[in-house]
Amino acid sequence: MTKCLPEEEAVTPIRPELKPLYPENWLEIRELILERAKGRCEFCGVDNHWIIYRDRRGKVCSVPRSQRHLKYCYDRDGVRHKNVKIVLTVAHLNHNPADNRPENLAALCQRCHNRHDVSTRVRNRKARLHKARATGELL
Repeated sequence: MTKCLPEEEAVTPIRPELKPLYPENWLEIRELILERAKGRCEFCGVDNHWIIYRDRRGKVCSVPRSQRHLKYCYDRDGVRHKNVKIVLTVAHLNHNPADNRPENLAALCQRCHNRHDVSTRVRNRKARLHKARATGELL
């Protein structure tokens, strides 16, 4: 079984206005999806809680043990890279937070989740700005 955060420590970065769309048992659903993924991103395969850096081509590289506690590490060529701790989150593949069927949910690392959500985030941001301008909330 995959080691996941206890319920009281579980990080669920949900926008406040979307919270009502999530079921009361969201943390249980989340846990099941993380267990299904066996502690790996279901898109790229990177391990949860792994300390990594990505090289110039985006390849995942393990940070040497002696440098894991640092903010940056150095590769064999002396190039500095930012250390990143992988934290899996659960994504709604169809971007509908009310659709919690297992086939619509995936455990994703930060990079894959952001890439999956980018077009929806841009569209939603534009809609919020348009609404703010129309109601005079944005000067």
